[in-house]
Amino acid sequence: MKNNFFFSDIEKKFITHLRVARIASINLSDNFPHIVPICYVFYDGSFYTSLSKNSKRLKNLNEKSEVSILFDEYKEKNGEWVILRGIFVKVDFEVLNYTEDSKIFMNGWTKLIEKYPQYKAWAHKDLTPTDPDLRRIMKMKPIEKVSWGFS
Repeated sequence: MKNNFFFSDIEKKFITHLRVARIASINLSDNFPHIVPICYVFYDGSFYTSLSKNSKRLKNLNEKSEVSILFDEYKEKNGEWVILRGIFVKVDFEVLNYTEDSKIFMNGWTKLIEKYPQYKAWAHKDLTPTDPDLRRIMKMKPIEKVSWGFS
């Protein structure tokens, strides 16, 4: 089922509670996909994730790669599928850095810390990043989706 940038209530709940998704970007020099797992948060209609200034993903993003995210869950019991569902989302994105986009960066960063307290290891007591020159926040706005297994 193809829809433009909206999620049903059950899809929102699924996305919100899932802990890991996969993000894909394209290396435009060889058109090879780069797919990695991400920790993310869905907040105010956008997805936020952290990435390093030196990451392959950021290199692809700087080359204006297309980006998509996959949220999925598959479970078996006695050789039968009991859960088989997912959402594939194409996104528009912007890469935020602390110095230039402090307010939006901190919105995403603090929401990530709320969902994943492990991020506090890279934050001061006031939650500002300990390595602001190396850390980026990727803000992704859904533009299209394909979902399955939700009824």
